[in-house]
Amino acid sequence: MERVFAALKSDVRRQILVYLSSGELTFRQLKARFPFSGPAILYHLRMLEEAQFIEHRGPYYALLTDNVRKAFEVFLSGLEAQAPLIEPSRATVSAC
Repeated sequence: MERVFAALKSDVRRQILVYLSSGELTFRQLKARFPFSGPAILYHLRMLEEAQFIEHRGPYYALLTDNVRKAFEVFLSGLEAQAPLIEPSRATVSAC
């Protein structure tokens, strides 16, 4: 799960996921959307590949939608398991 959080920590990597959510893109197409060097973009792509959020198919990078969805489901289920239960009638906001 740490790899997942590390991958999502970067604004650039989250933006790459957004771009790939519309369909497969080549490295050149992705690079043209950012003001960074090629090696910097490759670094971010590798991080996303290691987290299994994207895959490299020939010249294209593709979003692994099911893996992204599963990662968020695991994260949310962990939050739900750790969240304290608060009775709605007792949850009040004080105006201190």
